[in-house]
Amino acid sequence: PFNYLIRAFIGQKTPDLARQMAEDAHRHLSILTKSNPDIIISDPLPFSPFYTNGAYWYALIIKTKFNKYKHNTKWLAANLGDDWKFDPNPANLLSF
Repeated sequence: PFNYLIRAFIGQKTPDLARQMAEDAHRHLSILTKSNPDIIISDPLPFSPFYTNGAYWYALIIKTKFNKYKHNTKWLAANLGDDWKFDPNPANLLSF
């Protein structure tokens, strides 16, 4: 009955590129998880502050079953690419 949150986020030099990469990742993951009820992915969300550390930041919030979070985190990392960062069990959802 318990769920686990994973925050996947990406920073890029331009706001349009950051948004586009987040939307592409959301679309890609939504297709891959369509038949998997254990993973729910939010729409891309901008960080607050939006621009920090020389980049514009977007996040995807992923909700998964607690007993499968390690497996699902590894699966997400394998399917998103090297530019994405992951924060399992984040203290803040949309800020650093």
